[in-house]
Amino acid sequence: MGMPADKAYKRAAEFVSFHYAFDYSIVSRILERNGAVIGYEVRPFYRPSEFGYSNALDVLYTPEDGKVRVAIHLKPAIEQYLRDGDGRRPFLFRMR
Repeated sequence: MGMPADKAYKRAAEFVSFHYAFDYSIVSRILERNGAVIGYEVRPFYRPSEFGYSNALDVLYTPEDGKVRVAIHLKPAIEQYLRDGDGRRPFLFRMR
């Protein structure tokens, strides 16, 4: 709170772009059930050759009592790949 939009965007863009496989980011509005904008998301996208997906995250926003609850998880296939760590890339041909 209390940060100008341009500065907040710059900080968010820097935060999501640190990963070596980062490709680009997209800014999206977060909407309340009535369609009112209640926030913005800066989502990173990665080179698909790294994980098999550009969009590595499953994100759910739930407006709740004037606040927004956020649940962020890696896509299950990417989480398994990172956990197994066997050096193979089994998901290369299942890109979305």
